[in-house]
Amino acid sequence: MKQVCPLSGVIWEAEGFATGHKPLVLAHPVFSLPVKSLYARLDADWYAGRLSPVEKKLLFLAIFNVSGHVTFNHPANPEPATVETHIASLAKSVSWLLSIKHPGLSAPHFNINRDSHKLENMSALLQAWAEARVSFESGMRAQNLLATKNRLEMLLENKIKKVEAGIVAESSSYLNMLASWAEIALNFPSFATIHPKTGQSVRLSDYWKELISCPESEVYSYPLTDWKELDDHIIDNLDDTDSSFAFTLMRRVKKVVYKQSEDIGLVIVKSQQAGQDKATYTLEPNASDKATMAAIAAKAPSSEPIQSNYATKVEFLRARIAWNMAKRLSSDPAHNPSITVDAPEVKAEDL
Repeated sequence: MKQVCPLSGVIWEAEGFATGHKPLVLAHPVFSLPVKSLYARLDADWYAGRLSPVEKKLLFLAIFNVSGHVTFNHPANPEPATVETHIASLAKSVSWLLSIKHPGLSAPHFNINRDSHKLENMSALLQAWAEARVSFESGMRAQNLLATKNRLEMLLENKIKKVEAGIVAESSSYLNMLASWAEIALNFPSFATIHPKTGQSVRLSDYWKELISCPESEVYSYPLTDWKELDDHIIDNLDDTDSSFAFTLMRRVKKVVYKQSEDIGLVIVKSQQAGQDKATYTLEPNASDKATMAAIAAKAPSSEPIQSNYATKVEFLRARIAWNMAKRLSSDPAHNPSITVDAPEVKAEDL
């Protein structure tokens, strides 16, 4: 008995009932094979050269069909060259589609009709699936990062309270957790850099995490320029400075920067009014003698700094403090270092 396959147009025969009637419309048995059997045929028969052109077309279309993202409104009849060119990419794409059970997957669905039955646009179809995969995986990574960030924030909130209360010390696990949170919250760059101690190539994100999590006894063994670069990145990319983990990160990094830097004199002062939930942070000079204050003032610009003239907020803040210091010293040469310097108040959103 002759059968005509509505998916491939291939005429095939089944035993028995060989009459003169017209062929029945029935899909070729290859379209009923399990996915594993289809891929087994691909590995064992196709690449071994044991399949005829018709068999290759049938296997190609069967794998296409099992994707669940194609509808045959007309028998497909791709040219042998199309089948040979795209079988590897098709098999890979379909395998990935079948492995994803997430409801958020949105892959294009294709309709085969009289105009498209030759599958001449197979390259475009596979490219559309590839773009859907990139979009899906990017979205999943973002979701996973957000979930990790939220989990770290919950853990950090509890640990920071214990550290500040003196109940526990800053352990390596605590600092590693803070570093991992910073990597996600501040979107640390992942390009390669040279580690100053080992001379080996490392990702910048990993190096910055190493800085944040290193023991107190080792923080000053790293180059000051690297700490400053990390400090600038924090200031430019930290959106929420009201959280305890954000403040803890800034305090830890700035402590190193300001202790080592030639322009020492900038410390973060945290203040919070009674009954208020949010704290404010102020950058104030930490000058203890006239020589230090004069050194800061010597770096003052000739005119009052304007933020738009500076590449980063931290550069503007340093210039502003130096300018205020120079103005104060010029108006009062006998200035007592113990008097509070007119430092700019920096609100949370400015840090």
